[in-house]
Amino acid sequence: MCGIYGIYSKKLIDLSDGVKSLKKTSHRGPDNLGYWVNKEKTLFLGHNRLSIIDVSSISNQPMIDNDTGMVITFNGEIYNYKDIREQLVKLGVKFKSSSDTEVLIKAIAFWGKDALDKFTGMFSFCIYNQIENSVLIARDRAGEKPLYYCFEDGVFQFSSEVRNISLKNREIDFYSLNYYLGAFGIPSGRSIYKGIKELKAGNFLEINLDEIVSEKDLKETEYWNINKLKTNYIFNERSLLDEFDLLLTNSIKGQLQSDVPLGVLLSGGIDSTIVTSKVSELRSNVNTFTVGFENRSQFDESSVAKFISDRFDTKHTQIELSDINIDTFLDIIDSLDQPLGDNSFIPVSLISKTISNKSIKVVLGGDGADEIFGGYRQYGNFVKLKNKFETQPKFLLAMMYKLSLTYPNGLPYSNYFSEFESISKNEHAMLANSFNSKLRKKLFNDGSNFSEFSDIFRSKYIKDWDYIQNSCLVDFNNYLPNNILTKVDRASMQASLEVRAPFLDRGIIEFGFTKIPTQFKTNGFSNKILLQKYLKEKVQDYPNFNVKKGFVFPINEMMISNKSWEKLFKETIFDINSELFNQKYLEKLWKLNKLGFDHSQKLYSIFVFNRWSLKNNIKI
Repeated sequence: MCGIYGIYSKKLIDLSDGVKSLKKTSHRGPDNLGYWVNKEKTLFLGHNRLSIIDVSSISNQPMIDNDTGMVITFNGEIYNYKDIREQLVKLGVKFKSSSDTEVLIKAIAFWGKDALDKFTGMFSFCIYNQIENSVLIARDRAGEKPLYYCFEDGVFQFSSEVRNISLKNREIDFYSLNYYLGAFGIPSGRSIYKGIKELKAGNFLEINLDEIVSEKDLKETEYWNINKLKTNYIFNERSLLDEFDLLLTNSIKGQLQSDVPLGVLLSGGIDSTIVTSKVSELRSNVNTFTVGFENRSQFDESSVAKFISDRFDTKHTQIELSDINIDTFLDIIDSLDQPLGDNSFIPVSLISKTISNKSIKVVLGGDGADEIFGGYRQYGNFVKLKNKFETQPKFLLAMMYKLSLTYPNGLPYSNYFSEFESISKNEHAMLANSFNSKLRKKLFNDGSNFSEFSDIFRSKYIKDWDYIQNSCLVDFNNYLPNNILTKVDRASMQASLEVRAPFLDRGIIEFGFTKIPTQFKTNGFSNKILLQKYLKEKVQDYPNFNVKKGFVFPINEMMISNKSWEKLFKETIFDINSELFNQKYLEKLWKLNKLGFDHSQKLYSIFVFNRWSLKNNIKI
């Protein structure tokens, strides 16, 4: 797990500028800083290394393949690298290290871009072919590892984070800002800046450096797309459970490979409990970590995590987050390279730092299970609503839809009515606690800054799939990489910690979307039905079914019950970017929030954006 950066120019590169840019992500890899420059001094490839597999200096990067002259800078892990290495050895390929990095570059050298289909893991990398004077950059299927790029004034750059990339004009991309306010993340393929793009998950970009003239020469190509997989549903419960167990075992075996200490993030929920149970089958003396919120039972699952730890006899550490000071909070917010409105970034950052301080470099988590196996509440709510209203006359449905629009945003059951609206319009359910289209129009002072983006979800629906399967698909392609994985990557890498996601193994992803029918995902009363059945066979008395909390943070409580925190939020939410955002409307939301209409997430998203724009000196 590392940070990568590169720059190409027709003119000579200033080496000190390249090193300076690379150092901006030294937190992603504090074990070694390395770079390579071609003999023309027009190409700089840099690498910040977090040593996980083959920690010796022979595996430092950038790595050069002596047989082909290819050069690689690579972020991530290839979990099946031993199998690929064995294939290559049989084909006569020789190795000098035991690292997955060398396997990756040798595989690309031998099979070309076809090697991408062989890799199981999380990765973003750049390989330079000196003979062809071309670069290949690629990203993993789920989007676990980030990769951004831009082309400006004849200079091409790529990086693990946007903070490394130099732009003459850092103009805000208002489409991305609209998406952020509506979904709390930045949309796939874009960044918060107009001039910087994100390489999409499952894509690669091949560039002939002799021919690149403009941004139009940068054309991404898909090597994997879940939307194009064909379904072959299995309706036998036992068969599904057995196949899942085999896939999970293989996934975790691969992800347990590490030459440094390793642990598990145990929230107490279904997903992390399943990971803990399987890891405990395969390894003894497992380290587990959880978060506790003393006197805040609505957020706290530590008792369940302790129950699971005792059951599987793990070495358990509970991290208390009852109190956090403002300076620590601001340090965490200021570590973001782009705005992220998910406040669980705070506890994930704190737990990552604590784990890293205990000399643990790798942890496994449960990310991806909700999107693949149907874990979000709105999935079950849809089934309830469908069962209630699908047989009703259309005029009654129309009346119910109009009534749902009048329900005050921010009150309990807002999610329910928001989902009713989405279902009535056959659209993907958006986050009910964010700024929807109607609210964003009120928020912006200048109407030209508003843009709609919900149509991109509906356009990605697969005709033969039902609403639940399509909702899982849309969340996998959007919410997962743009929110969940971004949050985990930035929080963990700021602490130089690698987080692995066993549920995002290719085999499990394809199994979840092509073989599990809706009836094993949600029925309106239970979600992640297949995972619940699987867990019941592992822990029959598991106490946390149908309870979903995860790592959350009491942001609303901090906002309204403490004068110091209230002062901080008010000073940042108001006045900053006052020409962009309607201050009277924000004041109204603030007052309503104090009265019990929960608008804390909306206000928090404004706080984060304003704080970020101020810190980065963004002029709007």
